[in-house]
Amino acid sequence: MKIEIAEVRTIPESDPYTGGTTHAEFWLSPQDLHGGIAQVCRTGATDADVYHNRVLTADIPNPDLDAARDYLHKEAQELMLDVCAGHSIDWDGHNHVGTLTEEAELIWQILIENLSTLPESPWQLWDLDDYLQHAMPDTEGRSDFNIQAIANKIESDAYADHVVFSEDVFDYLKSQEGE
Repeated sequence: MKIEIAEVRTIPESDPYTGGTTHAEFWLSPQDLHGGIAQVCRTGATDADVYHNRVLTADIPNPDLDAARDYLHKEAQELMLDVCAGHSIDWDGHNHVGTLTEEAELIWQILIENLSTLPESPWQLWDLDDYLQHAMPDTEGRSDFNIQAIANKIESDAYADHVVFSEDVFDYLKSQEGE
């Protein structure tokens, strides 16, 4: 038996609710035997499965993609299976609620601690205005095709430096025309 790793997303994204950055969250669905790391927004809302502990989640520092993927697919498998084995869903008179045995709770904490000590992701989310502050390309009078080529070059250079942007580069360049 093995835990299926549904996703491992460690590159930060723009949080449309706060204007800030998403954060990494480890999740495990003990009944379905799958889990992963997602980039989540701070909405203030909680999914019912998470609220009732049918799906377990924990905020973690943004880990390096390869290190996280390797850990989840190999070393963490036994720990995740032990957590799943110690998880049950019972009716509490109002809802179906997930609970962990004492041993499974301890293993869950070890799993989160291990994930929290993985190397950090080198990826950063930048505001495009800040990134281009000293090198704003001249797009005046250029065609959309040429502006797209400039946008592609900026994105390629940024990607090589492990930078992603909070906005679309082409749209940003178009909005700066004539300023």
